[in-house]
Amino acid sequence: MHIRVKVIHVSIYNVIVPCKSILISYELLTGRSYCLTFYYHMLGSQMGDLTVFTQNGTEAPVGQWSVSGVNQDEWKEHRIDLSLDPHTKVYVTIYNM
Repeated sequence: MHIRVKVIHVSIYNVIVPCKSILISYELLTGRSYCLTFYYHMLGSQMGDLTVFTQNGTEAPVGQWSVSGVNQDEWKEHRIDLSLDPHTKVYVTIYNM
C-alpha cells in the first residue's frame, strides 16, 4: 500500500542562517507494509541533509534513509518500503547548511 501525500514543496533558497524543516505524518496507519514514494531536488551551495525517520510511540527515532549535499540539477525519485502500525509516525527532515 502507498502512503498518500499531497504535493509538498519546501524551498530553502538564499537562506543566511541554517534552518530545519520537519514534515510529520499524523494519519493513523493500520499494521502493514507501506511504500513511501517521493521526489527530491538538491542543488546549491547550502545543501544539507534530507532524511526519513520513523518513530514508534515514545521510542527513539530510527533513520530509514538519508542523502546529503548536492545531487546534480535534476529531480530524483526515491521509494522506501516501511512496516508501520498505528503507533508509528513518519518524519521527513530537511536541513540546510
